[in-house]
Amino acid sequence: MSDTKHVKLVDLPDFSRVGYREGHVAIPQAPVRVTVLPSSNNTDDTTRIQEAIDKVSAMALTPIGNNGAKVRGAVLLKAGVYRVAGALIIHSSGVVLRGEGKGTIVQATGQSQRDFIMVNALLKSDMGSIEFQEENKRDCGKPADVMVPKNEYKTSNGPVTYTREGVDIPVGETHIPVKSTADFNAGDRIVIERPAADCWIHSIGMDHLIEDGKAESWDPDKYTFRFERTIVGIDSNSNEIEIDIPMVMNLDPKYPPAKIFELQYKKDMISDVGVENMYLDTGYKKGDPDDDERHAWYAVVLDNVCNGWVADVTTHHFVGGIFASTWSRYVTIQDCSVLDPISKSTSKDGLRRYAFNLSGQMGLVKRCFTNRARHDFMTLARVCGKPIGDPWVF
Repeated sequence: MSDTKHVKLVDLPDFSRVGYREGHVAIPQAPVRVTVLPSSNNTDDTTRIQEAIDKVSAMALTPIGNNGAKVRGAVLLKAGVYRVAGALIIHSSGVVLRGEGKGTIVQATGQSQRDFIMVNALLKSDMGSIEFQEENKRDCGKPADVMVPKNEYKTSNGPVTYTREGVDIPVGETHIPVKSTADFNAGDRIVIERPAADCWIHSIGMDHLIEDGKAESWDPDKYTFRFERTIVGIDSNSNEIEIDIPMVMNLDPKYPPAKIFELQYKKDMISDVGVENMYLDTGYKKGDPDDDERHAWYAVVLDNVCNGWVADVTTHHFVGGIFASTWSRYVTIQDCSVLDPISKSTSKDGLRRYAFNLSGQMGLVKRCFTNRARHDFMTLARVCGKPIGDPWVF
C-alpha cells in the first residue's frame, strides 16, 4: 500500500452552476421580430443580415420567463442559402440570430481570414463589413487587436479584504477565511485575485524555460488569476465568506494572500444573446484540406457576454469551431457539431482546429460532436474556469 500520510484530500468541485443562467433554466425562445429571406440572385448578404440584426438591436428589452432574462427578439433566417463575405456582429443584449435548421445555410465566402459570427458587446456593426474585415484580417491565425477588444475590472470604492495568512484553501472549498468581512454582504459579486508570486513560479519550475534557445520564463503579471464569484453567506464571528461556486485552484499559504474585491467591469457586457438552429460553412481551396487557410477561421465567437448560448448549430470546414473567449461568462454551447476543419494540422501550427474552446468562466458544453480536430474540447492557457462539458471537465 502506498504511503498517503502527506497526501491532501480535497473535495471534487461542484460543477452544477455553469452555462446559461447557471445551467438550470431552458434557453429562452425569443419571439421573431425580423424575417430575412435568401437572395435570389447570388448576391452578398452581409449588409442585409447585419441590418436586420441592428433593427432588432434598436428594439426595447422585454422580460421573458421568470429568471431575469430580457430579450429584444430574434432575426429569423428562412431556409435557403446566404452568402456572407464579411462577418456578422451581435453587440446588443437580447438579440438572437436564428435559422430554420440545416435548411438555413450561411456560407462564409471569399478568402479573408476572419471570425464569422461574433457576439461581442465591444464590437460595432460596421466592423463586420467586407472592407473592414479585409483590412483587419487574421495574421497567421492571430486576430487583429481591434477585433478582440479587452475588458478589465473597474477600481471601485467598494470593500476590499485578503485571505487569511497561514490558512490553506483547497480546491473544492466554498468557505473562505478572510482578514475582515466588514462591508461585504450576501449577494455581492466579487473577484478573488490570486497573485502570481515569483516564489510560486520558481517552485513549479517555470522560471527557467527555454524555447528554441530563448528564455521563455513566466511573467508574474500574466499569471495572476481572477476568479469571479458571488457571496452567498457571511460569518462575521469567524471572518469567513461563503461563495456560490467552489474554488478550482487552491490558495496555498506558502504564497501571498489573495485579494478579494467588488466585481465591476470597466465596459458593460451583453446578456441573453444567442446563435441557433443553422448550418454554417466556409469555402476553401478544393483538394487541399490540410493546408489551405484562406477562408473564415472560427465559426462563432462569444466575448464580453454574460449569459449567452450557441445551440443546434453545425459548422463545416472552418479552421476552428465555436469559441467562448476570455471575457465570456455563463455561456452554453449545446447540440452543436464542428465538422471537417480545413487548415494546417501539425502540432507546431497552434491556434488551429480548436473545435469547442471554452476560455472564459462558467462555460458549459453538452451533447456536442466534432471530428478531425487537434483539440476537440479545450481551453486556452490561464483560464480561471470553471468550464465543463460532455464528456470532459476542467
